[in-house]
Order: sequence, then structure tokens, then C-alpha cells
Amino acid sequence: MSLDSLLSPRSIAVVGAGREPGGVGRSVFDALLAAGFPGQVWPVNPRADEVAGHRCFPDIASLPGVPDLVVIAVPAGAVPAVVEESSAAGVPSAIVLSAGFKEAGPEGVVLEREIVKAAAAHGMRLLGPNCLGLIVPGSHLNASFAGVMPREGSIAVITQSGALGTAVLDWARSRGGLSGFVSLGNRADLSESDFLEAFNADRATRVIAGYLESIVDGPRFVRVARECARTTPIVLLKAGSSEAGARAVSSHTGSLAGSDAAYEAAFSAAGVLRARDTEELFGMAEAFAHQPVPSGSGLVIVTNAGGPAVMATDACAKAGVTLAGLMPETVDALRHALPAAAALYNPVDLLGDAGPELYAETLRIVARDPGVHSVLVLLTPQAPTLPKETAHAILAAAEASKITTLACFMGEAAVEAARRTLTRGGVPAFRYPERAIDALAAMERYRTLASRPAIEPPVIEADRDAVAAILDEARAARRSFVLEEHASDIARAYGIPTPRGAVAADRAAALAAAKEIGYPVALKIASPDILHKSDIGGIVLGIEDDATLLRAWDTVLDRAHRRMPDAAIWGAMVQQMVPAGREVIVGVERDPTFGPMIMFGLGGIYVELLHDVTFRLAPLDGAEARRMIESINGAGLLRGMRGAKPADVEAVADVLVRVSALVTDFPEIVELDINPLVVADRGQGAVAADIRIGIGGS
Repeated sequence: MSLDSLLSPRSIAVVGAGREPGGVGRSVFDALLAAGFPGQVWPVNPRADEVAGHRCFPDIASLPGVPDLVVIAVPAGAVPAVVEESSAAGVPSAIVLSAGFKEAGPEGVVLEREIVKAAAAHGMRLLGPNCLGLIVPGSHLNASFAGVMPREGSIAVITQSGALGTAVLDWARSRGGLSGFVSLGNRADLSESDFLEAFNADRATRVIAGYLESIVDGPRFVRVARECARTTPIVLLKAGSSEAGARAVSSHTGSLAGSDAAYEAAFSAAGVLRARDTEELFGMAEAFAHQPVPSGSGLVIVTNAGGPAVMATDACAKAGVTLAGLMPETVDALRHALPAAAALYNPVDLLGDAGPELYAETLRIVARDPGVHSVLVLLTPQAPTLPKETAHAILAAAEASKITTLACFMGEAAVEAARRTLTRGGVPAFRYPERAIDALAAMERYRTLASRPAIEPPVIEADRDAVAAILDEARAARRSFVLEEHASDIARAYGIPTPRGAVAADRAAALAAAKEIGYPVALKIASPDILHKSDIGGIVLGIEDDATLLRAWDTVLDRAHRRMPDAAIWGAMVQQMVPAGREVIVGVERDPTFGPMIMFGLGGIYVELLHDVTFRLAPLDGAEARRMIESINGAGLLRGMRGAKPADVEAVADVLVRVSALVTDFPEIVELDINPLVVADRGQGAVAADIRIGIGGS
């Protein structure tokens, strides 16, 4: 549904605009007038005849027309009546600035439900409540009480924090401009996904930046953001990543925050770039707003000092940014243009007395090199340096070259005006080299993400009826997990290789099973009441013959009876021993916001010792599964190191895809662990040696 009536209204009513300056409603009314809003602005207040020289109306019904937008700034208890009146009158959009709703406790929750119901009754859309408001500089619209009207620009900002929003507006006023600004508040109706769609459709917007503490509808967000990110970069700062931060989110917003791993997985799936802090958020937003995304991965550093160039080079190595190798013709041109003592190779060091024209000529030369796709210009204020004049020279060279150009002018008072000149002229200027490289790295990641094909999970041939029957049986027995032998059946139903095995009720059955499977075998206690068998010594591995099997039988059953005397013992599972291989873990956790997350990492002792794991949202396809495998630090162990044969990575990717299909098909599976998945050499497959499946409601 279009948000035109909200983002570009022709008429606005401000309910709660007071006679005296200072209140929220009056502040909004004054802000609309000060911004030069070209349409009608009507104050609504039953206790005033006039507001700031404008005729005031007692209610919505008495207005001379139906406004496109109603801005509501009255006490929380009065909001439902205003919303109901506005909705019934045919008003298409409303902004509720008032606080005192779900963020305030149970009574506020009830009030918020009332206003949502009243708005929905006639199709009215709501922004808020408990928000700062909305600003669209290009429409001369300032429907907020922020007290700041930024210049028109190309950055759209979405924020869940009104207080942070005011800081963003102040930053935008001094550094650049905005195409739009929205404070989401409680998101009773309109959410971040709605504004992603709206700003993506806005021709003035080149990048969407945002601050979020949680997400309302995870699957919708991923779907919408993925589509938007193909044409418009999305840079988000997600707060509440620490355990303490997550608790603060809950108390501050009245909503639950998903796990940080889930947000990382969601942003990866959606093509969203994540900022680590506000400084990085601003830097990345400016880079996308003012410069083209690099067409390739070759960076040249141009500097007047060696130390900052070394810092930038180190930052490139950490961020994965590639320094360009200059062509011989480029080096020759630099040799003729630069002083004899200058460094001609990348980084190009112009020396401390470099003036504006030397910077400009160097930028013109390196821009002609086909291997150069981006430039970082470094400057430190030395005695001969002319920062502002150099800034103008850089702007002219960047405009002529059309390649991605960022700057870093290090220092404060001596270079602050020059930094401002650069940024307002379209070349983002940073204080520190590392921040500039972070922004460039984000642009390069975006180039890859925007061109990445959509995930297309394959159709998996599976015995879904068999899985459904097993899950139904477990629920009927009121178990929160699937018995191990049944977990293996589920895996096999989806084509995931598992060891052969059978549950034996007595010693004779165990011997018969071992004979059929073939030694060596493992023996595991079989009980619906014992989930963690190894904790009670209920597993014996590497059994080579009948006599050892019988001793193992007596041992595991004796341990089970002694350590868990109330457990129902069904016997023991005799299972084929899996040949040695590299051990990895494949897991699933169902996040309350985003749904099933697939985990992959090194298995066995490594998962607990190194925590070298990665997460992706289901569903997966083969390409995304392979990216998962390559993304862990220990991927080299699977590729083969120091003469070791490479592992069967394709078999691992296949298991990841099949697990993804399983948990997508059956939402009642809330957690799953295959640990270890034993991976043989390339072409030899992988086997799920141990599987645990937890279930919840369907």
C-alpha cells in the first residue's frame, strides 16, 4: 500500500496544537510552517480559537476538508477517540506522537490495541505511537518535534530511537542532507519494512540508513530488504547485541529482541550492511550517498605522509580491501609528475610539502589506470599544507574521474573546514584512515551482495509422511524431543546419510543386530527419559566382537539403572561405527523473530573450544551452503592443509540444504543438532553420526 499520504501529504491537521509555544503539538505546528509546507495546515484544539494566527478547529469533523495526514499530540488516554474520529472521516494516514502506550506497561498495551483497531476499521495507516515524527525535506514536510530541519539530500533515515534521531538530524544539518527521516516509535502499525519499501521507491534516496533495536516481522523484513537492497544500499545499526544490551532493549521498547546471531544471519540473507557503531553508520551512509559503488576491487592510496598510509594499508588487510597494482605506464607518468623522493607505487606518497595541484595531478594519473577502481586521499596538516585549497582540488579531480573517491584529512581545527568542504562537495571525508577503509569495504561488499542471485532452494525428495508420523508420535507421548533412533529415521527420510542401527531389547537381539550390521559397532542406551546418554556413561564405542558387546551391554544398562533409576529402559541401540574423518557440526535453532537458523562449524571438541560457527536463515540453496562452509575460520581444514586430502565439502553442503528443507517443512522442529557430521575425503560422502531433534508446538 502506498504511503504517499504520509510522505507527501497535501493537507495536514495537528491535533493538540496549543495556543502557547513549547508543547509537542505546537512545536509540530510551528515546524510545519517554518519548513514552508506548501499545503494546508490546520490546528485542532477544542480549547483554542486561534493558534499562531491560524484559525483553530475543535475536532476533525469541523475541518473544511479531509486531511491527508493527522498528527496527534494529545495525552495517551485521548488518542483512541481522535484516531477513531480521523479514521471514520476517511483520513488515510496518522502520526501518533503521544507516549504512554505499550512502552508504559499493561494499560498502555490495551490503549495501543485500541488505536490499531480503530485505524484498521477504515484502512488508516499509523506511524507510532511514542515517536518523534516524520521529515521529508524535498516536500518541505517537518511533521516532528525535533526542532531541526535538515537540508535536502539523498540519505533516508529510519530510527527506532527518537533521541538518537535528533542526533542524526543534527549530524545531517552539519554534514549533508537527508531525503527522508522517520522515527518509528512503537510500530503499532507501520514498521521498518514499510519504510524500506517507501524509501526504496523514492528517486531522491540513494542509501537507507537506520538504527533498530528489534524487528517486527522477521520473514517480511528479510524479503523486503532483499528486494530493496538490489537497487538501494541499506546500512543498519542493530543495538542490543550484548546480553546486557538485549535486556535494555526489552525494557526500553517493550519488545523482545532476537539473538544477535539471528540478526547477523538475517542481514546476510537480506543483503543488509551492518554498522558496528554510529560513526561507522554515518560514514557508510555518506559514502553511498555521494560516491558511486566501485566497479572493481583496486584501491590506490594517495598521501602526503607515510604513517597514515601504513595505517590505511593495515586497515585494508583487515577489511579485505585490495590495493591496486599500478601499470608501468602509470608509474612512469607519476615519475614525471612527482618529486624525485616521492613513492611511486601504491601507496603513492607525495611528501609533506605536497600542494593542491600535485594532489590533483596524481589523482588524474591514477584514475586513468584500468586497474584502479577507487582512491583514498590522505592528508595531514603540515607547515606547507593548504587543506581547504587541496579539498577543492580533490573535488574537481573526483568529478572529472568518476571513480570512487574518499578522503581522510587527519586532525581537527586545521582541517575541519576542509573536511566539511569535501563532504558537502560529494567526497566523504573521514578523521581516521580505518573509518574510510571500513566505508570502502562496505561499498565493495554491497557490489557483491547486489549482484548475488536470489536463493533458490532445490526441491528435496523426501518421505514427509514418515517424518510427520514420527513427530506426531513424539507429541502424543508428550516428549519435547525425538528418540535417537527416530531422529535417524527422520534424517534418512530427507536423504541425510546415517549409520545403520537397531534398538535391541535384550542381549540376544543385540548380538543379532551386531552380526547384521557388522563390527565394529557402538552401543547406546535406549530410553525415552535419557536424552544425554554420554552424561551417564550410556555409550560404548568401538566394539569389535561378541564378548565385548555383551560386556558393554551389561555396563550401559547397569549405569542407566544406577544413575537414573526411574527412567524407562527399552534396551540399547546397536549402531554401525562411522569411519574416521573430519568432524563438523550442523545445527538448527528456531529464532522467534526470523524462524529457523542453520548453524555450521567445526564439530566435536572444536565447537566448544573455538566457537568457530556461522549461521544462515533457512531456506538454503547449494551456493549459500558453500558460502557458509567457506566463511568459518577453520575452512582450510576442510579444503586440505599440509598434504592432507580435501574433505567432501559438496557432501556437507548437501546435508546443510537437506536440513534446511526439513526444518522449513516442519515448523514444529525447534532445534536440531548433528554433532558430529563425519566428513570423508572428497567424493566419499559424509555421515550424521549423532542426531538430536527437539520439537515444540505445531
